[in-house]
Amino acid sequence: MDKNKAFEILDTQRYGIPYEAIAFLRGLEKDVEVEAKIIERIKGAYNEDVILGNSSKQTYHSALWYCIVAENHLSLEIVEWIAKLFSSEAIPDWDMLNEQLLYLVGASSSKFPEAVDSYLDAIRKAIKLDDPKPPYMYLYESVFFVSTTAQQEKVLSLLKENIDRKSLFSVMLAEKGYDWAKATIEELKNAHGEKHSKGSEGYHTLEEYNYALSIIDQNVKAQCFFSMRPEWDVHYKGLEPMFIEQEAPSLMDLSKVGRNDLCPCGSGKKYKKCCLRN
Repeated sequence: MDKNKAFEILDTQRYGIPYEAIAFLRGLEKDVEVEAKIIERIKGAYNEDVILGNSSKQTYHSALWYCIVAENHLSLEIVEWIAKLFSSEAIPDWDMLNEQLLYLVGASSSKFPEAVDSYLDAIRKAIKLDDPKPPYMYLYESVFFVSTTAQQEKVLSLLKENIDRKSLFSVMLAEKGYDWAKATIEELKNAHGEKHSKGSEGYHTLEEYNYALSIIDQNVKAQCFFSMRPEWDVHYKGLEPMFIEQEAPSLMDLSKVGRNDLCPCGSGKKYKKCCLRN
């Protein structure tokens, strides 16, 4: 197999997981063409015209395959595009590509201290946007790799902002044993108050603050996705049923399906991103 053949497979294969082509590209030394392809796919990850194949014949899962390749080709330029994707537009809250990008956030943060700064800065940018907000919580994974005083100050500053799931963010800091965050978490817990109906969102938030404060001094081993996920081929082997060919829905089914409805074929994707493109 050569590089261009591997690119063709990742760009056009509709069903199944292209293990051989992914492994080939992962095994290459630092390569500007591979990096450019990864960035191109991240930039167009949720661009409907690209996904539906109107311009590049790219298949729905092409971006996912390139983001698996990216595990062995990480760079600060790739980091910038991941940060931009999760902080500049509203995209699907959860799918396989987002899970893979979550892994890359952790992997890049562990490799490049500068990546942590990029992701923290992207979170600050995202919280200032009007609704619908981008899913910047994927960038929280970077806090497991805070290593400088300046990064600590950025984290503490974010805790004073109106970020989503602030109590969960606090738990992540506590799981890492960041004692420098303890006083701020205590302030947040006190400001939240104690009177909340059991089972309510406020009660759940209070429980998270209490849990964070209870473990922050206990050196709990951090369990971020990057550190837990097995090797890529083992991980995706267990997900193969999600990529098998599905029987196309009948014309009668299609006539009643909206573009943004779940596809009748059972893929779990929206109709516009599945059988509508066929």
